[in-house]
Amino acid sequence: MPASTPPTTFASAQTILAQRLPGYRRRPQQEALASAIEQTFSTGTHLLAEAGTGTGKSLGALIPAILAVTSSDERRRYVVATSTNALLTQYAGNDLPFLEKELGDAGVHFTWAPLKGIGNFLCLSKISESPRVENLRELCEEIAPDDNGQRSHTGDRNDVKTPLRPGEWNLLASTSSECPGASKCAMAAECFGMLHKAASKEADIVITNTAIVMTDVKLNRQIREGSKSGEGAHILLDQYDGLIIDEAHELQETATRFLGFELRQGGITTYLDQAASFIELHSDTGTTAPDKQAAVLGYLDSLGQIITTALDGEKTLLVDSAFIEEHAQLLLRIYSEVEEVARLVQKTRIEHGSNKKQSDTKERLAKVGQNLLAELKEILLADPAEIVRWAETYTLERTNTRTPEQTRWVIKTAPINVGPYLREELWDTVPAVLMSATMSAGSGPNRFDYIARTLGLEGAQTLDVGTPFDYPKQSLLYVPDSSSPSPNKATREAWATWVPEATMELIRAAGGGAMLLYTSRTSMETAHRNLAPRLAANGITSYIQGGDLTNKQIAERFRDNVDSVLFGLKSFMVGVDFPGRTCRLVVIDKLPFAVPTDPINAARVDALEAQGGNSFADLAIPEMTLTLQQAFGRLIRSVNDYGVVAIMDSRLNSWWGKNIVRSLPDAPVRSSFADVQTFFDLQAAIPAAA
Repeated sequence: MPASTPPTTFASAQTILAQRLPGYRRRPQQEALASAIEQTFSTGTHLLAEAGTGTGKSLGALIPAILAVTSSDERRRYVVATSTNALLTQYAGNDLPFLEKELGDAGVHFTWAPLKGIGNFLCLSKISESPRVENLRELCEEIAPDDNGQRSHTGDRNDVKTPLRPGEWNLLASTSSECPGASKCAMAAECFGMLHKAASKEADIVITNTAIVMTDVKLNRQIREGSKSGEGAHILLDQYDGLIIDEAHELQETATRFLGFELRQGGITTYLDQAASFIELHSDTGTTAPDKQAAVLGYLDSLGQIITTALDGEKTLLVDSAFIEEHAQLLLRIYSEVEEVARLVQKTRIEHGSNKKQSDTKERLAKVGQNLLAELKEILLADPAEIVRWAETYTLERTNTRTPEQTRWVIKTAPINVGPYLREELWDTVPAVLMSATMSAGSGPNRFDYIARTLGLEGAQTLDVGTPFDYPKQSLLYVPDSSSPSPNKATREAWATWVPEATMELIRAAGGGAMLLYTSRTSMETAHRNLAPRLAANGITSYIQGGDLTNKQIAERFRDNVDSVLFGLKSFMVGVDFPGRTCRLVVIDKLPFAVPTDPINAARVDALEAQGGNSFADLAIPEMTLTLQQAFGRLIRSVNDYGVVAIMDSRLNSWWGKNIVRSLPDAPVRSSFADVQTFFDLQAAIPAAA
């Protein structure tokens, strides 16, 4: 029976949930978080909230958002964004359906919908162009309308049953840079992606990922800058009244990636091929398109030779003002020739084939050409104080053994500091809650300063609700003493010999159940070659990231085999969840300093020091601290878990290293393998003594 008075606060909603759900327990940390979120939405301010694993962040955030929607006389919409697919699945698959039922029974009715990027859906326009896909006929039959002309298929990549070869999905789905939009696509009324997006626009609560939020922000700004009225348009999310970002410690990285772009040689050549074919199809009197295409391809190859020579074996090449000035003539030739091809596409009159099909092709090519020109222009004119540009090379996947490998170039751009951008485009327009288990990069009253500065949220309210876990009892932190070798240059060889032996001793103490995390692929693969045979000799199965199994498959097998060992990189430091005995030992090979040659990091170092800052204290240490906090978070996932985190780097005994240790969960710090063995022995004895 519905409650006579529907709840309007988290406290009243919690009372109802406690009455309806057997075993429901109050969580003080969750209550504190929910109360702060309610205050944030009612005052239109911003909140940075640190809430440890086990707090119940999802319900603590969703319920205030739902009540803000249903308690208002005016229609309101809230966007909830996550950084990982696993968390998105939890929200959409568990939390929102649960609240829809339980709060609905209490008289609180709301609507919700997921929102994925358009690249997750089949594009009917591209399919109609008959791409070279092996099982195209089978796919078309799978998604075909029924006898009444209705499609039951979602077009979602996860729902497609037809087998596809690697790379074929890209021939069947559109990207945001290709899609011309509903007003210019003849198949918009049937488009899987647009129907999905339309459903989300009608929902009170939209659950999506931060990549979508950043793309929406970028498109809104582009539309505003290109319009005469100076007004933008949230074409992905529509207008919304509040924003919740979970796992917000990853927002800077996501914003950096999606507010920049990648200009690929292969992307330009594909566009030229498709544009030339389209123009020739509809030209009865000949065309200059093939000549233009040949000219651009030559210029692209010339640029590739310049980039390859300048790289000289390095991974990245800084495309700075000097590089642009030196090669301006070549870059301008590429721009002008692509511009001419784009003009020919626009001028072409459709004379052959299905008018609907060909008009869609024309609009898509027009959109791609427009975006390529915008990217070329930004590379040429970018302000080096705000945007960093760099070049890399990549190898095309071989379609068969007779096809020679081809090396292509890519030029990437990214904002040096995302804070000002986010402040102007997001924080000045909507109240926002940013929450994570790791938001404070340090200890003391100023521990939120780094994240606030990097995200442009200086002045936001901050909150640390603590953790429900008893880290002093449930965990131990192993740090080698200062007499042990470190990865510093002077003792690096000795450290490289010591680490695998020490790691093996830790694994023996734990009896397996170990996640070994490495700061480089080379280090991981070297450790695996050394340790995997020894583990196998002791009956312990091991898995390595980047082998024959996907990350998801590795995680599933590691979870099922509680005494196995996982060799992983940074992607296993965040987002994965292994409660119970599966992960009772986390070993980090060394402190995860950023790679000095990484162009984004180097640009941020230069920018910070130009302003009089200290890049080591103000950038390197906070970034590394957040990464270590995330890695530590893989260990304890419930009140019954226990285990050891081992950071195999004696530099933690320095003054700055001790500051890092103080920012980690409050586990006892030990430097003796005997203490680690004693810890595991005592934990193993607890069930028997209970």
